Amino acid sequence: MQRSQGIDVITGAMIEETVRNAKLAALKRLEHGTDQSLKILRSDILESAQKAMLRRFQDIRENRNHPK
Repeated sequence: MQRSQGIDVITGAMIEETVRNAKLAALKRLEHGTDQSLKILRSDILESAQKAMLRRFQDIRENRNHPK
């Protein structure tokens, strides 16, 4: 997430990563036979979004500690 004048902003890359990872989670479930249909669940999206945000926060933290 980026900060723009004190407002949290979700980047397009974060949304893309979230959707891609949620889709992969659904495909893995289908492949392993735990679900008969290909469905992206709310839990897939929430978990993927959380991971994307954590990666973004880590990137920001690393950039602050090691400016280019």
